[in-house]
Amino acid sequence: MASKKKQKQNTKQKPLLLNPVFYIFLTLIVVVTNLRYNGALDKELEVRVLGVSLFVLITGLLALMSNKSRLGTIDTTLLKNPFVLLYGAYVILTGISVFVADNTAEALHELLKLFTFAILFLYLILFVLPKERSRELFLKAAIALSLVVAAIGVVQALNIFTQHGFSVKSAYMITGNYAHKNIFSEIAFIVFALSTYSVYYFRGLWQKAAIAGAVFALLIIIMLVTRAVWVAFFVASVGTFILYRLAVRKQEGKAVFSKPLKYAFAGILLAGVVTVTLFVQLDPNNSIKKHILEATDFTSGNTYHRLNIWKKSIPIVKEHPLMGVGAGNWKIEISKYNVALYYNESGWVVPRRTHNDYINVITETGILGLLLFLAMFGVLIFYLIQLIGRAEMRGDSLFYSALLFILIGYMTFSFFNFTKERVETQILLNTVFAFAVFGYSRLRAKEKPHYVNHKSVRLVGAILLIPVAITAYSAQQRMHTESVLNKVYALASKKGEREINYSYQIVKELNSPFVSLTPMNDPIPSMQAITMLRKQMNKNQVIAKYKEALEVFPYHARTLNELAYVFLLQNKIDSALHYNGLAVKYAPDNLKVYLDQVVYLKKADRDDEAFELLANFTRFKWDKRYKKMLHAFLKQRVVDLLKNEKNRLIVQEAVKYGGSQSNLLSIFYSSQKKKNITFEKLFLISLSRHIKKTNPQKWSQVNKDVFKKYGVKV
Repeated sequence: MASKKKQKQNTKQKPLLLNPVFYIFLTLIVVVTNLRYNGALDKELEVRVLGVSLFVLITGLLALMSNKSRLGTIDTTLLKNPFVLLYGAYVILTGISVFVADNTAEALHELLKLFTFAILFLYLILFVLPKERSRELFLKAAIALSLVVAAIGVVQALNIFTQHGFSVKSAYMITGNYAHKNIFSEIAFIVFALSTYSVYYFRGLWQKAAIAGAVFALLIIIMLVTRAVWVAFFVASVGTFILYRLAVRKQEGKAVFSKPLKYAFAGILLAGVVTVTLFVQLDPNNSIKKHILEATDFTSGNTYHRLNIWKKSIPIVKEHPLMGVGAGNWKIEISKYNVALYYNESGWVVPRRTHNDYINVITETGILGLLLFLAMFGVLIFYLIQLIGRAEMRGDSLFYSALLFILIGYMTFSFFNFTKERVETQILLNTVFAFAVFGYSRLRAKEKPHYVNHKSVRLVGAILLIPVAITAYSAQQRMHTESVLNKVYALASKKGEREINYSYQIVKELNSPFVSLTPMNDPIPSMQAITMLRKQMNKNQVIAKYKEALEVFPYHARTLNELAYVFLLQNKIDSALHYNGLAVKYAPDNLKVYLDQVVYLKKADRDDEAFELLANFTRFKWDKRYKKMLHAFLKQRVVDLLKNEKNRLIVQEAVKYGGSQSNLLSIFYSSQKKKNITFEKLFLISLSRHIKKTNPQKWSQVNKDVFKKYGVKV
């Protein structure tokens, strides 16, 4: 009787192309995650924030306005779920952190993004997942995503490997339609789990598509050589295996793993080993092997740099233990601690991300935020274990095992990456959240679902969508700002009056409360000040604009150094030295700030300090800018020295034995600055050593006829 009833219901199911839930998932995880805006500096970030916020806004409004098939009703028992409460508490805490942040624009935008994902999660559990076939339709959309990204990735890989061969450098060029290969690899990891389960769930054409999706996803994971995802794959496999056994072993008469599953796991493992071995063999320079082994190198490379970032983040936690520095403000605070990580095209250190979500959470929202963050994942793992253990059908236990695999994997590669900031990954993660919470709520329901379809409830829902609309506006503002700055950066090297005026006109209008920094971490007012300076506007106005930039980023070394230069133009040397000194403090590995300090010290008639500073630049001795500055500085010092009659006569006599006067400057490159020795004495010692080295046969004679003759002991 029951089977007939189920068959009768199946005959009434809507065809796939007429089912709105399929298009909800298709738009959410396929379309939004592949959006791209070429006009922006970061072509994939804000356009996807805009996409997901518009999606939630439009579909949320449609759900609240609909009266058909209970689409406009809400099961309030779901809102009492512990995970929902923890998620809400984390959003509220992030909102509070906005008020402690130095840069409120960045904090507000991060809050809006988090709020939008939370509303997406609620939208899924309240309106989408209660619909029949929601799992099936989600899996079909996931298969579509796997095929889309596989097609893009394989085409890219074939072109790149054909032209450049197999290497790590080639792998970095493969991005799918994402900003970076690491994001592409994370997406492949998630769709691999879903496609693999879909092979069990479907039959016919969809099963074949799922097999293709799973195979290509695994190939992409291996091909991209993203070590964090490889580690996550291993940890997730072992973790899911152990937790699955623990969940189902207590059930009588239920086999832990069937033979097909064992064969499938063995096949995946074998395929992975064979593919990795093949890629390593095809790599002529062993760059893949070196890249893998580099992960254990704690003295250089990515591992060293990330450990450096994590260590430098500890003082932030100590200074702001409870509430953190505010959402989106780690990249500002970390600049105080000399993170010598990497340089942009201008030679400036640009620390932007922690490369560790847990450190990001504790530094920006404090210990309370980290506890809530970890509690959310702990609760979800508990839910999934319960769902696996209590599932009446193997298909259900395998589905929740796939979600557990994704969750453990996410928690693992979040330890090495900034996954919390990646929109596409967060969309899929919140979908996993929704399925886990909805499934557990139905499993443990102690009371019947309580549906509410009251106007006041709809009003609350509409109010909650207001911040989502603000998120869309914020993302649009940031996209517009990036498109303007893209033009400004392109015109930076142009010196024509027309280009300078155009740059000034388009950048001066940028004044949004939702954006204060470029994707390269340059303050917007600083970019405006640069165009004002190029336009030769009033120096006091330029200074005011630079100080406005320091209000949103107090430790921005480039802004501090450029402000010092403007004070130099006003002949205010003390102010120039003050701001340049701050730039040196926050960017001690940047040569430009040191060379500028030498200039400022010379302007202040503090030549000895300037020379001592230059003499201590041993780590920059191969840099052309340093050599040029040193040569010019020493040349002037030598000219001043030779104004003394005795010194001039010494040099004139000495060069007869030691070479031309043009060689005198080169001797300083290898000389060491000694304490309590004047420049004159150092010059003569270096000259003596130079002659002894270049003409040792004449050394005794030159020492007698020149240095002793003029009473100089060297």
